[in-house]
Parts: sequence; C-alpha cells; structure tokens
Amino acid sequence: AVSTMHNPVIRRLISLTGATVLLACGTTGPPDLAIRVTLDRGVLVRGDTMTVTVTATNVGARTITLVGSSSCLLEFEVWRGPELVQDPSARLCTMDLLLLPLSPGETEVRHFKWRGTGTDGQALAPGSYEVRGISRLEGSGPVASPMVVLEIG
Repeated sequence: AVSTMHNPVIRRLISLTGATVLLACGTTGPPDLAIRVTLDRGVLVRGDTMTVTVTATNVGARTITLVGSSSCLLEFEVWRGPELVQDPSARLCTMDLLLLPLSPGETEVRHFKWRGTGTDGQALAPGSYEVRGISRLEGSGPVASPMVVLEIG
C-alpha cells in the first residue's frame, strides 16, 4: 500500500566544514509541531552506516503532546518514488505508551544508525531515495517532515 502522506519536497543542501548535510525543515501537519530530518551525508555507500536524526520542535504558543512508544516516538521513512521501502511500522517498538509534553520552543531529538536496508532487511538498490521524519501528535494523526534526498551508491 502506498501512503497518502507523500508530499511535495522542500530541500536544502548545506555544506558544513567539508561534510555535506541535507536538511529539511517544516511540517506537513499541525502548525504547532515542526518535524525535521537530517542525514549525516547525502550519499550512502552500500554496506556503510549513516546517522539519521529526527527532531520534533513545538513552534506554537501552547504545550503539545507527542504520543507513541518510548522506542518509536520519532521515526523515519525511506521512499523510492511512490514506494515506501523502509517502513517504521515494521520496526519492533516497546509496548509502553509514552505521552511526551513539549512546551513552546521545546525539542525532542532521536538519532538512528541505518545501513541502507529496506523493511525486509535487505540492502536497497543503488539509486535516489527520499527520507522523512515522522512523529505522532496526541489528538491528531502522523506529522511528517519534508523529504530529504539520499543517494545510495
């Protein structure tokens, strides 16, 4: 099944001290929650590991609450065109339910080590992919960051 959450892409390429970092800011959900995904590199060589960072920030004037298990409060997806190739719902999450209040201006960050594998655990084929961060806001559905481009070589 193809998710209807695949949205237009906002992309920014920033070069910091010789390392290329892709950054996406904003949200496709409620205006009080901004989800951002960053990759520690724009090209992943097959067999290497990269860090995917997902950040949720309360950009509103009231306290909001993230909801999910403590191990899956923030997640990421990988898409190749309309196909979801790394689905976070296939990950094993703890069975606890966490309600995490975020005051205005407060941020929650999660870092993931990823080896360029699909939901099935197999290495993804070389090519262009898009990555986005996901979180869930209490009383609402999933909130996603804009897509960030990743090349697997």
